[in-house]
Amino acid sequence: MCSEKMTAILSTLNAETPHPYWALGHSVKRNRACTQGFTLLEIMIVIVIIGVSLALAIPSLRSDESETLRQESARVMALLESARDDAVFGGRAVAVRLRAGQFETLRRDPHAVNPTWQLVSATSSTPRPLAANILGELQIGGARAEDKPDQQDTPVVFLPAGIAAPFELTLSLATHRRTIRGDALGNISVKAFDVASR
Repeated sequence: MCSEKMTAILSTLNAETPHPYWALGHSVKRNRACTQGFTLLEIMIVIVIIGVSLALAIPSLRSDESETLRQESARVMALLESARDDAVFGGRAVAVRLRAGQFETLRRDPHAVNPTWQLVSATSSTPRPLAANILGELQIGGARAEDKPDQQDTPVVFLPAGIAAPFELTLSLATHRRTIRGDALGNISVKAFDVASR
């Protein structure tokens, strides 16, 4: 069938006008539609395209974990700064506690006979859970809370003067970590690092 098509095409050509292949002394090649399958070059090009697209997609998936952790650490840092500011402007001690994967804001009434930490009941200060799959580890004054069972519920306390006990809160997700540090003057900072680079 392909040879019949070629014959029909060649018969329609003007015999006086030489075909470029005839002029160079080459035989007429078969029509591309008549061949079947793919050439090795075409297969290699497809493999290269797939490889390049995978190489571009994998880092973007990993950056999603890093971005999720960055957003969560920014949210937790804002919560800690809000508690510090509440203590300074409210004139009373305010604390933030990490318990069962969620943050709780606590206040202590200085005028009470037996001042104890009370959970803030305002809707803006309800317990806030960590984002999915993010783990938190809190160290206050250089000691991890899980190393000392009596300190597991120890909160980060901000006094009305803005000072606090030094603390370090490490948030981790897969191979990414962010550490939020607070010093005795109430300054809060964050540092990011990968577990693999450590």
